[in-house]
Amino acid sequence: MEQDENRFEALLGKFMAGTIMPGEHLEMMDLIGNDDRKQALYEACTGSGPVDQQSVEAAFERHWQQLPSRVHPAGRYFVWRRVVAAAAVLLVLGLVVFQSIYRGNPQTFITQVGERKSVILPDGSTVRLNGGSMLVLDGGFNQANRRITFRGEGYFQIEKDAKRPFTIVTEGTTINVLGTVFNLRAYEEEDKIETSLISGRVEFTLPANPAKKIPLQPGKKVSVYKEGIRDSSGTAALTGGATENYIVSDITLSPGQPMANETLWTADKLVFDGDNLVLVASKLEKWYGVEVKIANGANREKKFSAIFPHMELDTVLQALARTGSLRFSRSGESVTLDAPTD
Repeated sequence: MEQDENRFEALLGKFMAGTIMPGEHLEMMDLIGNDDRKQALYEACTGSGPVDQQSVEAAFERHWQQLPSRVHPAGRYFVWRRVVAAAAVLLVLGLVVFQSIYRGNPQTFITQVGERKSVILPDGSTVRLNGGSMLVLDGGFNQANRRITFRGEGYFQIEKDAKRPFTIVTEGTTINVLGTVFNLRAYEEEDKIETSLISGRVEFTLPANPAKKIPLQPGKKVSVYKEGIRDSSGTAALTGGATENYIVSDITLSPGQPMANETLWTADKLVFDGDNLVLVASKLEKWYGVEVKIANGANREKKFSAIFPHMELDTVLQALARTGSLRFSRSGESVTLDAPTD
C-alpha cells in the first residue's frame, strides 16, 4: 500500500512538472481508482474539481518531515485555495521549485491494442479509451481552450462550459461539443469516422466543405467517409471534391441490451453490427491485441452481426465460423480471416 502511495505521488509530481510519459499517466489514473484522497490531490493539481482541504493537508502533513529544510515554507498554514493547494502538493512531492500548473504543455493519453482505460481530463470531462487510441490535449487546455486531437475510439462525457466549447480534431474533421455524451470511432486505418450521440449536441465541420455545419441530435450517429471511399450503399465514390461524404442514421439498440450497440464496448462487450470483414478484422486487433490479416480472395464486404460478452478470442472466432460465413486460421498472435464469396 505504501509503495502505491509513493508511486502515485511520484507520478503526480511528474504530471505537474510536465514530464510524465503517456504510459505513466495511465498508470497514475489506475492508482487513483476509487481512492477519494488521490482523486482530491489530482483535482487540486488540475483544477478539475473542488479542493478537498482535509485530504490535501493530510498528504502534506504525512510527508512534512521528509522534505529537505530548504523547501520548508516559513509557516505551516496555508490559505487553502486551489492554486495554493497545488503548490502544497508539489512541496509534498519534494519539488524544490514551484512550477505553475498552467505551463501550457500538451498531454498525451495512449492505450495499446487490447487495452481499455478511463482518463479524467483537467476540465473534469472523462473519456473511456478503447484499444489502440491516442488523445492529445492542446497546450493551454482548460485555460485558453478545450481542444484535443484524437484517433481511435473513445466514449466521451464532456463537462458543460458555454464559454469554452470542447473541440475534437480527428482525420481532418472538426467536432464542436458542449455538455455531451457520445462515442467517437476514428481509427486512421478504417474507412470512416463514426460518432454516436447519446445526449447533448455536437456539430461537425468537414474538410471538404468547412463552411457547412452538420448538427447531430441524440439517438443519431453520423458516419463520415474518407476520401476515395464508397458510401454504405457501395454506389457513390467519394473524392476530394465531394461534400456529401457522410450519412446520418439511428444508433442501434439490440433486444436485451441496456445500451446502444455503439457503446457496448464500454461494458466489455465486443460488437459486430453489420460490419464487413475489414472492420471485423480491425475490431479483433484492437480488442485482443493480435495481428489479424485477411486472406487473398476473401469477400471483404461480407457482413457480420454479433455481440460477445467477456469471451476469449478463440471462442469468438469459432462462433463466427459456425455461421458458415467465416473461416479462420491462427498461429500464435496472428490470425487470418477468410470469407467465401457468395
